Amino acid sequence: MDRTGRIYSNKRLPAFTLVEIVLTMVISSVVIGLIYSGYFMIRQQMLSEDFNQSKDAVMLKYTLDYSFFKSDSILWRNDTLIFKDTCEIARFCFDASHVLIYKGNSIDTLKIKTDSLQFGFLSETRLVNGFEFQILTKPRNIKYRFSKQYPQETKFNSKNISFEY
Repeated sequence: MDRTGRIYSNKRLPAFTLVEIVLTMVISSVVIGLIYSGYFMIRQQMLSEDFNQSKDAVMLKYTLDYSFFKSDSILWRNDTLIFKDTCEIARFCFDASHVLIYKGNSIDTLKIKTDSLQFGFLSETRLVNGFEFQILTKPRNIKYRFSKQYPQETKFNSKNISFEY
């Protein structure tokens, strides 16, 4: 007993020491940091895949636009869209998981999924004058539509056009 009348005992109260609390905080912060870095790496990978997919979709649209504009005649044969102009023949092969573009001696592979390919043909000919399809992307599907106006000379001579490749 002391002067104020309190009774002291040697019994300890149950509590955590400062070292135990600091050690728990350090371990939990390391675990949270590992979880966050794993989440960040997965998120970056997903964003990179979305970017590459949209980059391929833009490239396909640009090359199809250019080929439709430049070509003298267009034919659809065996899942392949064939563009013929005075200088070269370009082929676009559509598969479920990718599109192959053959131009001259080069081949480009675009890793995009396409669906709902539909064609319009010039009456009584094999020439394509309209083409429509969807690119299947994660946030939303992108629909593309292309059309070609042929000159009267091409319409008249369309039965004599050959597409050898």
